[in-house]
Formats: sequence, structure tokens, C-alpha cells
Amino acid sequence: PATGEVLAMMSAPTYDPNLLVGRKFSENYSRLHRDINKPLFNRAVLGTYPPGSTFKVAQALTALQLGVIGPGFGAVCTKNPVGCHNHPSAMSVQEGIKMSCNPYFYQVYRRVILQGKYHNEHEDSKYGLMLWHDYMLRFGFGQRLDIDLPSVMKGSIPDSSTYNYWYKNSWSFSNFYSNSIGQGEVLLVPLQMANLACCVANRGYYITPHIVRFLGNDSVKYRYPKYCEKHEVGIDKKYFDIAVAGMYDVVHTAGGTARKARVEGLDICGKTGTAENKANGIKRSDHSAFIAFAPRDNPKIALVVYVENAAGGGGSWAAPIAGLIIEKYLTGKVSRPEFESMYMNINPCQPVLPPKK
Repeated sequence: PATGEVLAMMSAPTYDPNLLVGRKFSENYSRLHRDINKPLFNRAVLGTYPPGSTFKVAQALTALQLGVIGPGFGAVCTKNPVGCHNHPSAMSVQEGIKMSCNPYFYQVYRRVILQGKYHNEHEDSKYGLMLWHDYMLRFGFGQRLDIDLPSVMKGSIPDSSTYNYWYKNSWSFSNFYSNSIGQGEVLLVPLQMANLACCVANRGYYITPHIVRFLGNDSVKYRYPKYCEKHEVGIDKKYFDIAVAGMYDVVHTAGGTARKARVEGLDICGKTGTAENKANGIKRSDHSAFIAFAPRDNPKIALVVYVENAAGGGGSWAAPIAGLIIEKYLTGKVSRPEFESMYMNINPCQPVLPPKK
């Protein structure tokens, strides 16, 4: 988090690089290109996905900075108009993040969008959406992060032009409230989700992710200036402290949604996400997502794990995988080999069905 240096990047399913050398290059490439599982597609920087509840951290920070909620803002979990799992009602932002309550963040987002600046709900929604869109860009969403790799996607953060195109200037908050929980028109690249974890870990800034640490040799080193520059999010540190506390509770306290990411002796902070997965109007297995950083103070690693078509929530698949990665990086070993073996040998991804045509 402190440097923006990418420690590891992985996309699956993968392929044997030896297939793309030699006389059978063309034949092998055509076969890989036709593969429905898309092994040539680098999901880490090209995939655009709904972030699900991992996005709620950015929503809470934005609402706090705009002053539309306070740290003690509470909301009853009515399971309406967005569904939710069974848990007590969240009576603070910290509890809202810990419990990942959907109706809570519906209310948070509603206060960001509908601020009562205009009597006309369309104009009020337009004003709030403009403010929200600006803060989302500050986190690095909706734009290409300038990593030193080709072909990076920018995802999607909708603005008024999006809904003007769809609804012909006749829209309001009710048309896009699903953005509140990281669904709807919000799409992020996994690299951007990991970058969100960096923003929180650093309490308010990120450095553009990069693969190459420096050019030259040990005696003469050169770093690109753009990979040393801090990008301030523009949100007060005191609000990040609240987000950090909530993300710590997600992993370490009763009622948190990522207890499987817990590693004895490590202060891991994280946020789960269960992203609805629809393709061409067909409901498929949910994606499992988890962003995290560790340790809580002076973090050394930040990451995202995103498992497609996982038929389970972020706490079921992505969180325990992330916990294992963090443990191995920070301690050099895994203390629970049987736990590691289980997640290495079980494939949670449901098969992708071929199109009818």
C-alpha cells in the first residue's frame, strides 16, 4: 500500500505458455481463443465486475465526508427495498460495514443522492449523482489506472449522461438505487478493488499500481515519477479510521462476515462482497469477492480476491483464500496446511454453459 508495487497478479483459468511457441502456435492460439472459459483473458486488469458489498466502504466514506451521515448513523434492517441476510440492525457506520447491511447502505446512498437541494426530485438526483460520481473517481474508479501493462479497462461509474441516454431525462433515485450495494451500473476491475483496499490502508491516498519497481541496477536506480506520486482521495483521515475499525470487525468479531479470513496473530482488515451475476438477463451463480489489507497499522499488503460463478458469498470463498495469501506473505508459511489444502483442491466455480446460439 505504501509504494503501489504489485506483489502478485493472477488470473485463472490459465494456459501453458509453451503452447504459443513453435510450429503449432497458430493452431494452439485458435484453440485457446475459442475456449469458452477464456484462458487468454487477463481478468485482473480486463475483467469488469459488480463489486458487490466491497463497494460499501467507498459509499460510507463518501457519505461521511459530505456530511449527510455521521459516524453514529443507524438504520433498521427492513430487507426493503433491497434484500439482506439475517442480522441485528446496524446502529453506526462501523457496524454497517461489519454486518454489510444492504438496507443500511441503501439509506446511506439515498442521503448522498437526495440532499434536498432542489424541489424537483430529478434535479435533486442529478445534483447528488454528480457529487457521488466525483468522489468515486477520486478512488480510481471509472478510469484506467495507469499501471505499466497494456490493455487495462476502466470499469463503469454512471453519471447523469448514463441515465439521460436510457430514460430520456426522466429519471430519479429510484432508477439506480442498486448502485448503493455495488450492483446496478457500477462495474470495477479487480485492480481497482485492490486499489480501494490501498486507499483505506493508507488512510486516504493511493500510489498508482505498477509492476516494475525501478530501472537500472543497484548503483544507478531510476523510478518513474508517476509511480511515486500520492493521489489523495480528499476524505478526512478520521473517517478512514472508522472504515478501518469496521473492516477489522468484519474479520475478528462475532457477526462479522469474513471470520474464515482470520489468522491467529494477524490484524487483518477486510470487506466481503457477494455480487449478483446476470448475463443476458439469465441469473447465474454469484461472484465471491473480498478486499483486505494487513496489518491494521502500517499495512504491508493489500489485495482483492474475486472468484467468478462461485455459488457462495465473499465470506465462503474469497475471504479464506485472501487470509491464506496474507498469512503466507507476512509470515512466510501457512499454519493450517489442511485448511490450505481444502481451498486448493476444491473448485467453487460453477461451469459456464455454452450459449444457445
